[in-house]
Amino acid sequence: MILELVTMSVKPELKAEFEETYRQASPLMSRARGNLGHELKRCVETDGRYILLIKWATIEDHLQGFRGSPDHAEWQRRMHPFYAAKSFIEHYEAV
Repeated sequence: MILELVTMSVKPELKAEFEETYRQASPLMSRARGNLGHELKRCVETDGRYILLIKWATIEDHLQGFRGSPDHAEWQRRMHPFYAAKSFIEHYEAV
């Protein structure tokens, strides 16, 4: 299992709209091959900072599967307008 961690900075004035758009767009990621679940977390200390935690069966499910899909293009179209800066993405594996 691979854990993808995405750190996002969202324009503070758009937080409520961002969170609602995430709820609406969430099925795009849920139906991706190898997606084992995902959740969005809001930072308590930094206004507009979020992390998205996504569990993938394999890294290829994310990099070659979801990223190359029409659902990923739609995810980007919906979510990226809210970002105040480029997202930071890392992948982790169990030790």
